Amino acid sequence: MIAIIAASVLVGVLLTAAVYLTVIRSSSMRLVPAKEYKRMQAMEQRYGKLWKMQNMVQNNALNYVSVDDQMNALYAALLKTYKDPFSVYMTPAETKSFDGQLNGTYSGIGASLEEKGGKVRISRIMEKSPAKAAGLKDGDVILTVSGKKCTTIRRTMSLLRGKSGSIVHVRIQRKSGQKTYAVVRGEVSSDSVTSAVLRHHIGYIWISAFQKDTASEFKTELSELEARGVKGLIIDLRGNGGGYTDQGIKTADQLLPACTITSMKSSSGSRKYYNSDEECTRLKYVVLVDSDTASSAEIVAAAVQDNHGGRLIGTRTYGKGIVQKEFHLSDGSAFRLTVMQYFTPDGRSIEKKGITPDIVVKQGSGSTDRQLEKAISVLR
Repeated sequence: MIAIIAASVLVGVLLTAAVYLTVIRSSSMRLVPAKEYKRMQAMEQRYGKLWKMQNMVQNNALNYVSVDDQMNALYAALLKTYKDPFSVYMTPAETKSFDGQLNGTYSGIGASLEEKGGKVRISRIMEKSPAKAAGLKDGDVILTVSGKKCTTIRRTMSLLRGKSGSIVHVRIQRKSGQKTYAVVRGEVSSDSVTSAVLRHHIGYIWISAFQKDTASEFKTELSELEARGVKGLIIDLRGNGGGYTDQGIKTADQLLPACTITSMKSSSGSRKYYNSDEECTRLKYVVLVDSDTASSAEIVAAAVQDNHGGRLIGTRTYGKGIVQKEFHLSDGSAFRLTVMQYFTPDGRSIEKKGITPDIVVKQGSGSTDRQLEKAISVLR
C-alpha cells in the first residue's frame, strides 16, 4: 500500500515538472540560480538607465554617432570623473601607439649618434631604416637638421624625430664634402640610452625614457665608459617623461650605495620601500634635469639628491609624484589608472611641486647648451 502511494506521488511530481518545463520553454524563459538572478538585478539597476537613454538618443537624435564612438566616449568619461589627467582610457589603436612608444618604437630616421671632437656624428645606421634608404652613412658629421644647427646629441635627436611620413633635411659633412639628404621619417625601434665621451674625457649618458630594458642598457653604457677611463659622468634626464617605474629604480640602484631609493603608498595606505644595494659606480657624476623631467626620471633625480650621490643641474622638474598601472582589455583597448603615490628618500612628495636642482641653470635662447657646459665645469 505504501509503495503504491509513493509511486503515485512520484508520478504526480514528474507530471507537474513536465507541465512546468513545457510552460517555461513555450514562453522563452529559463531557470537561473538565485545568485545569478541577483547579479542580473544589480546590473539592471546600475546600467538600465544608460541602456534606455542610449536607445532613446539613437532613435531620436538628428545627428548620427556610431555605437563604438558612443561607448568609447563613455569609457573615457568614466576615467575623467577621477579628475586625474594621468588616468585615461585608450582605444585599441591608441593603446598600440602608446605601448610602442613606451617600448622604444618612435618615428625618426633610425640612426645612433655620438659626440666626438665637439661634433655630432652618426655612429651607426640601423638596417632597413629611413637613414640607410636615403644614403646616410656611419661617420657622417651632422651639421644641420632642416636648417637648424646641431650642437649636441640631445638637440640633434630631437630634431630628427617627427611625424612618420614627414621629410627632414639632414646636411652632413664627409671627406668628400658637404651634402644635404632628404629623409622620410618612419617607425623605427631604438635603445633608450645613448652615450658619448665629451671633451676633457668626461662621459655622457642621455636617457630619453625608461623603457622595458633601460636599466640593462644603462649598465652596458656605464660599464663601457668606466672601461674607457672617463674622469666623470654626466647623466642627462632632460626631456625624459618617465616610463616604467622599476627601470627608474634599477637605474638609480647603479648610481647609489645601500640606501632608500623611494617609497610608495597605495590607496589602502600600505607603504613599500625600494632600496639599493652596496654595489654602484665609483665615478663622480652630475644629473641634468629640466621642466620635462618627470615620473620615473624624477624618482632617479630625487634619489640622487636626497642621498647626496651627485648634484642636480638645470631647472625645476615637472612634479609627477604618482604612479599609473596599465590595465589591458580583451578587445585591445586599455586604460591607465593612478594607483600609487611615491615619495623621495627623505619622505618628500614632489606631486605638483617638482624637484629644485642643487645648481639652477636656465638654458637661454642661444645654441649653446648652458646646462651641459655647467655640468662639464662642475665635474672639472
